[in-house]
Amino acid sequence: MIKKSHVAQALSAVRSKVEKPLARCKHALTRNQHAQDPDPDPSGALGGEVPQVPTFEDNLQRRCFSEASLQLIGREESLFGSGQQKQEEEADLQQEEEAGLNQGEEAGLTQEEEAGLKYDYERLWEEGIKPTIRKSLQHLDQSDQGALKEAVLAIQQEEEQDRRWEGPQDRERPDWRPWCYRHAHDALLEEMVRERMQEVEPYPGGGSSVQRELIGLGQRIREDMLQVARQVRGCYPGNRDVGVCCYPGNMHVGCYPGNVGVCQAYARLYHQAFSARLTELSEFGLDLPDCTHLLSWTNQHYPRMLQEPELVCEVDIKEPLLPADVLRPLEEQYMEHRETELKRCVETVLQMAEQAWRGGATQMIDGCYSSPLAIDTIQCVDANLKSCREILGDDSTHTHTLLATLIPFFRRYKHFLERVLRQSGAHSRPVVMANLTCLRQFREFVTGETPFPDDVRISCVSLVTNMRDACHTHLTSVIHQNIKETYRKLWSHNWLQKSGRVCEQLRDGLNTHLQDLTALDHTSRQELLGVLHEEVLLEYVRRMMKRKIKLKDKQQQEQAATALCSDNQDIHTVFMEAGSTEGWISKVLPELANLLKIQDPDAILLQLVTLTAELPDISVGHVSALLQLRGGLSDRDCKKIKETFTELSGSQNTHTHTHTRLFFSKVKLT
Repeated sequence: MIKKSHVAQALSAVRSKVEKPLARCKHALTRNQHAQDPDPDPSGALGGEVPQVPTFEDNLQRRCFSEASLQLIGREESLFGSGQQKQEEEADLQQEEEAGLNQGEEAGLTQEEEAGLKYDYERLWEEGIKPTIRKSLQHLDQSDQGALKEAVLAIQQEEEQDRRWEGPQDRERPDWRPWCYRHAHDALLEEMVRERMQEVEPYPGGGSSVQRELIGLGQRIREDMLQVARQVRGCYPGNRDVGVCCYPGNMHVGCYPGNVGVCQAYARLYHQAFSARLTELSEFGLDLPDCTHLLSWTNQHYPRMLQEPELVCEVDIKEPLLPADVLRPLEEQYMEHRETELKRCVETVLQMAEQAWRGGATQMIDGCYSSPLAIDTIQCVDANLKSCREILGDDSTHTHTLLATLIPFFRRYKHFLERVLRQSGAHSRPVVMANLTCLRQFREFVTGETPFPDDVRISCVSLVTNMRDACHTHLTSVIHQNIKETYRKLWSHNWLQKSGRVCEQLRDGLNTHLQDLTALDHTSRQELLGVLHEEVLLEYVRRMMKRKIKLKDKQQQEQAATALCSDNQDIHTVFMEAGSTEGWISKVLPELANLLKIQDPDAILLQLVTLTAELPDISVGHVSALLQLRGGLSDRDCKKIKETFTELSGSQNTHTHTHTRLFFSKVKLT
């Protein structure tokens, strides 16, 4: 059962006032006097001047639509009352017949009143409510807003009256009930929106016809929706309680069961009209600029428009502007262009780098060799990613597609560097240094905040790392070659007697070459110094384990340990002063020196366990080579140490973390 609203209460009051008096005097009413007071006092017997009650015609002209609606409902109740009302009317008619009234004239008068009532209902809609609602999307002054409120209230009253006629009745229902004013209201809004969208003039600025039409449509939607939010919304009572309503079985575009806010109702209608027009345009086979413009309206301009402060709390459109089957081909067309553009851009950058290499021109900035390759490439990628997000939104699928194009780019870049590295001579060295800076910048970009897919990130990091390592090897191999003769003196009999002099030669040779590395940028130089520092110590330990000398007694062992520590300190100082940050590598030689000094087999084993905790990649082969350097240990002692070490190191390696530093695994035993 429907609860009585304030509208129903008003109708009840009207019926109580007009039902019986209208039944008694309806034979005296004419068509032009239907809405007058049914019980006037023409004689003035009550005294004073009789107040003039506005007629239906008066209320219609004054745009008092709710009062006009109540008058019509009162007449309707009089003509089509309940069974009890009919009995009272029949009794009154009988009295009138006895007074000599003509029964045939009375019946004709009733039919005429019914026809007049239906006609006035039609006039209420066509001459009053409909034109008032049609003005909703124009600027409304205070009088217009008042009329719109009256129209909305009249629709509510008629809606209530329609509901009263639902279900079984003890009276005959008029054949024109329900009037469905609410449904007519919905259809009118849809018609208004459709007409306004069809009447839009293209934007007068530049661009193609499609672009100018889209801008014009977008401006019309924005202006009309702000008009609804600013002037129309307040004419519909409540925020969400009153709005567009549909009758079951009468669903149409723009209608939703129950009540929704008027802003939401208009927003849905404009959304559907805009969507239909965009779908039509997409079927024309748009060129790239028009396709891009349509996508930008779909994914950016239109959603941003609905976020206007005056709309964001009133409008909630969840349906996409374009269905997936329409949107997907447009996105594919745009993405194909973006991929082609990105590939072309990075390929151009790489070609310019190759031309600079062939021309022998390597630029220097702030005293460092430099190449614009990485910066230009990253800017190109960022620009395409930004355009993609602006046109297609933040869908990660499109971003991932673009970023995946970097894998073939890095492969081509690697082939270019391989050609550079194969070229010997002074010309290749500046190019390699400049590209080390590029590779560092690429690595920072790939491992930074840019949303690379995991597989793409891994592939790119691997390619960049391989190129960086190849460049490091190219630069350090020249240094190692030039100090090769000094390396040969390490751990020889001459070294044992004059280790200070040998290390001094090593230090001087390193310093000479380290000066050449100042043309690298600071970070890349630090990385290269760390690599070179490690490689020098690796070569030092490799020479040590070649076993050119045998430390026969404790004195020689302590002498070698002292020389080992002294050499380590000298090498450490050279690299730290040059800017290396790999200080951890300087702990290796002192640990090995301790192994040479210790005489007790159990203490030697304990020292090996300590060394394994720091550098777990030491193998039993390395241990065997170290033990063979020194005398004083029996074969049995050596065997026991190696067996125990193998057992202990095996259990430790099962708990080794993947990020543990590696050293001894790079020392190749011969």
